[in-house]
Amino acid sequence: MSGLVVFHAESSLGWGGQEIRIASEMRALRDRGYRLGLVAQPDSQILARIREDGFPVHAVRMRGALDVVAAATIARILRAEGVQILNTHSSVDAWVGGFAARWLGVPVVRTRHLAIRIRRNPLAPRVYTWLADRVVTTGEDGRDILIRQAGVAPERIVAIPTGVDTERFHPERADRLRLRRELGIPEDTPVVGIVAVIRRRKGHLILLEAMLSPPLREQGVHLVVAGEGPIRGPVEARVEALGLRERVHFLGYREDVPDVLAACDVVALPSIMGEGVPQTILQALALGRPVVASDVAGIRQVVRHGETGLLVPAEDPQALSQAIARLLAEPELGRRLGEAGRAVAVSTYAVHRMADAMERVYGEAVASACGRRAR
Repeated sequence: MSGLVVFHAESSLGWGGQEIRIASEMRALRDRGYRLGLVAQPDSQILARIREDGFPVHAVRMRGALDVVAAATIARILRAEGVQILNTHSSVDAWVGGFAARWLGVPVVRTRHLAIRIRRNPLAPRVYTWLADRVVTTGEDGRDILIRQAGVAPERIVAIPTGVDTERFHPERADRLRLRRELGIPEDTPVVGIVAVIRRRKGHLILLEAMLSPPLREQGVHLVVAGEGPIRGPVEARVEALGLRERVHFLGYREDVPDVLAACDVVALPSIMGEGVPQTILQALALGRPVVASDVAGIRQVVRHGETGLLVPAEDPQALSQAIARLLAEPELGRRLGEAGRAVAVSTYAVHRMADAMERVYGEAVASACGRRAR
């Protein structure tokens, strides 16, 4: 299907795993001859970043699911750009973009990035049925939820995890010591890292509680926190209240994620609710770093306990600290988990596999729309 004109619509304002997935997919398919563009909020981070990547972008204020002005504006953009497929990603853009595309007869692919329950609003499931020709989730758990709760026909929905650049995130290319030197952390000091948007569901506060455990405190374990987010202030305040200021380092948003992860002896993601397949975990696995994460939907698809990482119950600081301490005490276990994780990342989650799968979905969506018009 090379040569298709595919636009993405995204109403979120931030920059996290969801938005990075969009950018990664757009770059991968541009290399295959697709023409791609973006419709996003005027003051969103993704608008600026996608523009920097050289794609056409359109700023449209999307105020809500029933924003008729936004829907009409998007319809004009789709017509002017000759868009053949619209890929929607968040609730608001899925509604206004979906209405615009349906008005023009443009097929819609709806990508859902989380594996959490659908809101109880009776109209919520309809965005996956009325306003989507095909649905993509980033993990099998999310797919199962939409089949059960939204009534999406199994043949219309597919799980396609976000691809990881296994060459950029390569153990031999990352610098383990650069971040440690920057922060003044000795080479032999244990370091735990979390790379994620700082929001409640990522479990930063749970990780801080784990840092208080005797095994981690006695070893002088340091924690590096990469990312920005809505609760950074409260998390920093909690660090002060717990007396962890000397051992916790806030890095803010970083572009050098391979080096950040490589500096860590353990990478943690103590999410308190379902995810898609988190990119930070795939990146850590690609780098061969041992992972400790919550046993929740999305994560458990890729972190197989005792094989590619260690899983712990969500919101359990004690179990989290015990798993981290175990990996620090058993470096051979960490090495084995890291090697297995790297092998899985390369064989299953590389960027080109995501691009292959999305090409198939776009082809099916175009065929479905053609069939609908022929009837």
